[in-house]
Amino acid sequence: GGIWLGMKVRHGKFGVGTIRKIEGKGDEQKVIVWFGSVGPKKLLVRFAGLERV
Repeated sequence: GGIWLGMKVRHGKFGVGTIRKIEGKGDEQKVIVWFGSVGPKKLLVRFAGLERV
């Protein structure tokens, strides 16, 4: 499945957040996720282990 703006995701360390920006594609795809606990974090999708919530 893909990812999209506004998608809610869970991260193992930062908890639940919302995708605010998507950059690039494939192995280099990065997202900026806004987490309620820590604010915005820029993550490399293939290493971030994000789960849809």
